[in-house]
Amino acid sequence: MLALDIAPGTNIVELPKNVTGWQAGEGLLARVWRQYLLRVAYLVLTRILLYRAWEDVEFVDSYLYDGGFDHEYERLSQDVQRVLSEAFLHGSGRYPWLYGHENNYSWYRPRPPALVDVLYSLAPVPLGKLDADVLGGLYESYVDEIDRDRLGQFFTPRAVVRFMLDRAGFKGADGVFRIEADRRQPRKLFDFGTGSGGFLVEAARRIIDESGIDEDDPRDLEEALEAIVNGIVGGEISPFPYYLSEVNLLLQVSRVLGKLKVAGEPTPPPFTLGVLHIDSLGAKSSPGVSLDRLDAALRADRAQLVRDERFDLVPPEGEKREIYEDLRGRDESFDYVVGNPPYVTEANNKPLFDRLRDIAAWKGIYKGKTDYSYYFLLLAVEKLAPGGRLCVITPAGWMNAGAADFLREKLASELRLDELFLFGSYRLFAPEHGDGRARKRAPTPTVESAILVATKGPARKGHKLRVVALEDEAEAARALTGDPEARTPDRDALLAEMTRRAKGRPGRRDGIHVHGVLQSELRPERPWAVKHSAQDVAALVVSCLEAALGDAASAVVEPLGKSWKVFQGIQTGADAYTPRIQRRLSREAKDRLAAAGAQLGDPIL
Repeated sequence: MLALDIAPGTNIVELPKNVTGWQAGEGLLARVWRQYLLRVAYLVLTRILLYRAWEDVEFVDSYLYDGGFDHEYERLSQDVQRVLSEAFLHGSGRYPWLYGHENNYSWYRPRPPALVDVLYSLAPVPLGKLDADVLGGLYESYVDEIDRDRLGQFFTPRAVVRFMLDRAGFKGADGVFRIEADRRQPRKLFDFGTGSGGFLVEAARRIIDESGIDEDDPRDLEEALEAIVNGIVGGEISPFPYYLSEVNLLLQVSRVLGKLKVAGEPTPPPFTLGVLHIDSLGAKSSPGVSLDRLDAALRADRAQLVRDERFDLVPPEGEKREIYEDLRGRDESFDYVVGNPPYVTEANNKPLFDRLRDIAAWKGIYKGKTDYSYYFLLLAVEKLAPGGRLCVITPAGWMNAGAADFLREKLASELRLDELFLFGSYRLFAPEHGDGRARKRAPTPTVESAILVATKGPARKGHKLRVVALEDEAEAARALTGDPEARTPDRDALLAEMTRRAKGRPGRRDGIHVHGVLQSELRPERPWAVKHSAQDVAALVVSCLEAALGDAASAVVEPLGKSWKVFQGIQTGADAYTPRIQRRLSREAKDRLAAAGAQLGDPIL
């Protein structure tokens, strides 16, 4: 499976049949073997990290820390691996979904020297107080090259996560709770592609730290715990990001458990988080067309529940299955839908699209030559409750792609489009050095990023979508820093400025253009003109041409077919290094490109 992920089209018959063959392999085989070992090591580390966090808040008996380790080490004949296995066994009683379910990555136990090093490294860290996506950064930079390349996943920077939850309105007591009588009830939030769990972690942190709960009041803490356990739902198709989401959210739960312990409450019973290892697109509701009394996993119209080894998916069980069935069976049930959908096309991701076509609920909706993210946006609209808020980050291409007319129609007809943030060529996902100095360029995604904020419900007559577009990075950087040599704005500062400008007057200033677009003019059958205001030259030219084309008596414009034979469209050849381009180059230019590693078919950037 990993070989096919890295190199689609690999002949699996020619792959090694035993471990020795993989270990001794070169090229693709070596890359697959290394990736597999990284994942195995990573999973055992996250399990140790979580158990240690639970020990810190006294949710579990101590096996891995201080006196507890010393006692168990002596009891188990000074066998450190048996101590770890006992801890994991005890952990399965508290959270079986992580410790009790074995998989292809969970068989490994570190040798004593490595395990002792890990335990001593974690000993001085207050793991019961972690309030961030602590695992996502390491995963994104170290382990996930396959998932990023093949499944379109990108680690969403924490600044972007905060910005999006703010714009959606998931903040403050009123944003995260619904007051009913004298109790706080959770508002429901759904992330359809959790990745490492950044949105879920930040949502949980806001429930704990920014919702006004009294940390000394057990009832308040129980309401916060309920809001995390029952209010937050996330789906993730790739196994490793799913594990990360589960562990990251459990670390936030650990903070509440610790506060409850301090408040004198007994240890709460085992619970189940709403993080699901599923294909979220399989959660689209549809009427049953086969025998109702058969188990859903056996029904042709519910085939998404059967095992799928292409993505290491197994049908959810027990409480997880109940959460999944509730997600699948109930539309318009979430107050918020947020997320970063996968950015992949069908050309190099056949297994994903094969699976999409197999899900009965998408039959009649799926269209060829589309981006995978389109279907997540359609799902998001269906899952939002009336008045619910949507905030998604996507490539901007769906607003003008010819194959996205069905998506534009759905969004414009069922949502009130409130805000659109466009980032031009700015690399919103690029990692930064810890001290905020020079920004590294992210290799992907290289498309324009857009953040859309919308509300479920009809738009009133005359409603305008507020557009905040970054047009000139260097000008924005100079304005934000006061440095005439600045070229790229700091991400946090840029997001803060775009937030401020979204509330202010329209106009162009400091590299950012703010304007409004009538939602009634956003028609699905043609590209959305969201980058230019009605007074811009480009918009005026388009308006003039449309008027001329609409005037049957106009002599200014005639259809091309009247005087010309049209046999092909515009062909620039400027998007890739093609044989046509290569034939026109001098020998010196060809040699120079070859020395630089350029190959036919490479994109021109």
